Amino acid sequence: MTTRNCPLCAEPAAPWFERGGLRRVRCLGCGAVFIDPQPDDAALRAIYGADYHIGTDDPRQNAAIVDMKRHGARLTLDILKRHVPPGSKVFELGCGRGHFLAEAQAAGYDVWGADIAPDSAQAAGTLVGPERVRCGAPEELKLPEAGYDVCVLLDVIEHLRDPLDALERLRRCLRPGGLLVMVTPSLDSLSARLLGARWVELKDEHLFCFTARAMRTALARSGFAVRELGGARKALSPEYVLLHFVRFPLPCLGWAARAALAALPQALLRRRCVLPAGGMFVVAQADARQG
Repeated sequence: MTTRNCPLCAEPAAPWFERGGLRRVRCLGCGAVFIDPQPDDAALRAIYGADYHIGTDDPRQNAAIVDMKRHGARLTLDILKRHVPPGSKVFELGCGRGHFLAEAQAAGYDVWGADIAPDSAQAAGTLVGPERVRCGAPEELKLPEAGYDVCVLLDVIEHLRDPLDALERLRRCLRPGGLLVMVTPSLDSLSARLLGARWVELKDEHLFCFTARAMRTALARSGFAVRELGGARKALSPEYVLLHFVRFPLPCLGWAARAALAALPQALLRRRCVLPAGGMFVVAQADARQG
């Protein structure tokens, strides 16, 4: 898809940089950055393979990764609990291997999910029930009208070809006044401003990256009113960060991360902390006046 103007706000966009055959464009209005033209379906399928999520052949490292994911899911669950009680019907688009769904289900929420990757959808179904997780993209799922109290997207909207279309579909599947909870990388973050074109979140599969202004614009155009928008936090350990750089290497960091994993003591590698991340969280409410 080649776009002359920003798909989010329709303002003019200018080329920013090109790398690996992909051209990134920055909107002169809302500040969003998007890939133009987008990779084709075959290129994206090659990225979203069975090894897409961070993992290793080491069972202990994999257990540490799951621990980080589950702890991070509880941070999002804390946001959810501020707005809706247990028993609410929650749908997660792009549920990955189901860590958030499992935490929410354990807290008493009625959880449902979908993921575009078959391996991830199957793993999520193993955690929360296979009948509760579907495989497919937003336009393929035929989501029920007014079927959920909350929709959750955790590091997902940046992957979607048409964020506005996806947001509109999600609004329609929410009950009047229902909530949308999202986490996504933020171009307003300190790491994004300092690293520029070297920012780690500028991955080939991240088709859109948002500023707060771009996010507010996209939500307003899709029939949502923002209730909360702030900096996201993540549960991290040195081991998890180093494994991330092994899986998504930056120049000179892949080999350095492997060396650090081999050299650092396990007690240090496993030390877990909650830190501000280069992202934003958003809680938005579906406008009942929308059709």
